[in-house]
Amino acid sequence: MIVEEGSRARGQPHSARKGSRARGQPHSAVDVVDVEKLADSCGAGLLSSASWVRPALPANCPVCLCEFAVEEGVCLTECGHQFCEDCITMYVQSKAKEGAVLPAQMCCPHAEPVPCNRPLAPADVLRCLDHDEKQRYQRLTGVWRASKLLHHLSAS
Repeated sequence: MIVEEGSRARGQPHSARKGSRARGQPHSAVDVVDVEKLADSCGAGLLSSASWVRPALPANCPVCLCEFAVEEGVCLTECGHQFCEDCITMYVQSKAKEGAVLPAQMCCPHAEPVPCNRPLAPADVLRCLDHDEKQRYQRLTGVWRASKLLHHLSAS
């Protein structure tokens, strides 16, 4: 289920968000998103914040330790860990601002009981960034991918 949230500005309190589940929809551990359909509808590979996978039940954010409602939470694509959208957005934005965009640097911040450290999916990262930040992230990761490819080709 793709969640349409409207145009909530970043920084608004959690309670300002609109609901994400239509009445009568069954609850599951995680709502599944058709990624191919989503990528086609976004154009240029820039995903909107409306495309997060949402948890089915309220949970506690491991960053701020606050409980969040279903419509306030997000599930990371690669590992499934859940955070409130504001916390994961601030985390990603701070990493991007530092230039820490390599997979080994941009990892899931879930730390207990064992640190996850799984690289964030590029689509999850892009959901957290504004237009200029997205372009910078794509430029930086593109340079890294190009240098990795050149190194691979020169070793062959």
